[in-house]
Amino acid sequence: MIIVDGNAIAQEIAQEIKNDLSASNKKARLDIFVVEANRAIQSFVARKKRFAKEVGVEFIEHIFDSSVSASELEESILAVTSKTDAIVVQLPLPSHIDSSRVLNTIPKYLDVDVLAEKSFKDFAQDKNDFTPPVTGSILEILKVHNVPLKNKKITIIGKGKLVGAPTAIALTRAGADVFVADSATPKNELNTQLKNADIIISGAGAPSIITPELIKDGVVLIDAGTSGSKGVLKGDIDYACEEKASIFARTPGGVGPITVAILFKNVVKSFKQKNTRG
Repeated sequence: MIIVDGNAIAQEIAQEIKNDLSASNKKARLDIFVVEANRAIQSFVARKKRFAKEVGVEFIEHIFDSSVSASELEESILAVTSKTDAIVVQLPLPSHIDSSRVLNTIPKYLDVDVLAEKSFKDFAQDKNDFTPPVTGSILEILKVHNVPLKNKKITIIGKGKLVGAPTAIALTRAGADVFVADSATPKNELNTQLKNADIIISGAGAPSIITPELIKDGVVLIDAGTSGSKGVLKGDIDYACEEKASIFARTPGGVGPITVAILFKNVVKSFKQKNTRG
């Protein structure tokens, strides 16, 4: 059984990025917009900041307190579009802000998270140069570990735009037989799909909802779910599932580090395209 080393894979991508950027006499730039940063958000932003420093990308933080309005955020985003190579809005935003409205302010060519409606629609139609970072991380894990996808039965838990929806699109495009479940899926149907799955990907954010009795021997497990339990980061897939899995990308240490690396691969793509456009 293989435990996926997300940090090692992320480091390989970091080296690729450094090699890519070394040929340029300009510096790539990422602007990140953060509102009401709690401890978890601060941790996510700090991880991106460290990676940016490692690969040589300028990292500009725009910090706002909880009183900021959607309009103020939109104005701030628009003010940097001509100066930057990539824009990220750190989620979640406070409940009084319409996240979709703010995300849709980001031009497609700067939307390295692929979260604006236009960006996501184009990705679904295979018309976007950027891969949603979590989906890119999952695809990278499957590629590195030589997991075939064509005609494989894949169960994805969660239909959100961060994990489930884009990953289902990408894996269906690769020829897999994909079933996507959420909280409305009948339990019996979900259990049947889990038991028959060759690959299980979970992004529900519910700790240890997948346990050994729900899966078959030799399954590939990719945990893209995160939740906090007594100050400890937990995944959706119980560690006890190791006894049955052939490959296991656990939380933490699996998908997360690679997701940051894929985000910066998108930043480099945007940087190169901007320089090509002049």
